[in-house]
Amino acid sequence: MKKHKNIFKSILFLIILSLLLVAFSSVLKPSDEPKALKGVLAEQDNTMDYLILGDSEAYSSVSPMEIWNTKGYVGYNIGSSAQSLLKGFEDLETALTKQKPKVLLIESNFFFRDKGMVNEIEKNIGDFFSQFFPIFADHNNWKSYVKHDKKRDKPEKPSLSPLKGYHYTVDVKPYTKGNYVRESEKTDKIPGYQRQSIEKILNFAKSHDIKIVIYSAPSPSNWTYTKHNAVSKIASNNNIDYLDLNLLLNEVGIDWNTDTYDAGDHLNYSGALKVSNYLAEYLSNNTELVNKKDDPNFETWKSNYKEYSDIIAKKKNRHV
Repeated sequence: MKKHKNIFKSILFLIILSLLLVAFSSVLKPSDEPKALKGVLAEQDNTMDYLILGDSEAYSSVSPMEIWNTKGYVGYNIGSSAQSLLKGFEDLETALTKQKPKVLLIESNFFFRDKGMVNEIEKNIGDFFSQFFPIFADHNNWKSYVKHDKKRDKPEKPSLSPLKGYHYTVDVKPYTKGNYVRESEKTDKIPGYQRQSIEKILNFAKSHDIKIVIYSAPSPSNWTYTKHNAVSKIASNNNIDYLDLNLLLNEVGIDWNTDTYDAGDHLNYSGALKVSNYLAEYLSNNTELVNKKDDPNFETWKSNYKEYSDIIAKKKNRHV
């Protein structure tokens, strides 16, 4: 009898603890989504032709506004720094509550993030608890709560970002270590739990009738031929197009003296412009996306492009 009583007390304690966590999390919940996700949710519903998913290799390599300028396609880069596969799935799921893109561009670098099982499990558990109990992720919100941040009571009006999720820099730090493309027959191993997360993203996109294109951004710091072979296998098994831009450097026009800001880890604006133009041409030749530049429903994109161009011009002038 005493044993059952203790079990009952334990269950009651867990229920009360969960209710308290939910209550505090609702108070301390961050006032907005991650910047890129918040941006795409602010766009007019069901207007995006494509989305771009991945980590910092995604958000630094493609500028949706450049694709708009050359082809008139409407899209958003929802990549985020150190993106995990689980978080990537959640962000895609959230974006699709407001959008019905025809194409999903997935940058492959985050397939290989958090390779240790313990690290991945910890990350996934952390993301899970953060989703349901924001108090665990947003401890800094205690400060806002203590100060009684009145802004929390006034939801911020969503605004349209002229960068459309792209992270822009004109800084230049060349890559100088020479040719990094060394062919290999070996294949980088992607652990089973990560492969399952990749398949989850791919199957989710397919269930929404979205054409998936995997691409690998030019990056001597992150790319290897063994990774190429691993991604190529995933693409082949799922009947998905795979564009490895590290093997197409001449076609894209990449110059490592001018196109990276951190010695070959990420692309700067010069490199992203070239990748964006290449992908725009690919979309034009391999999809049925329609040029919306003359569509009166997309006048805001014309004004956003002007803002975008002004941002680029100002930053370029600072480096002259």
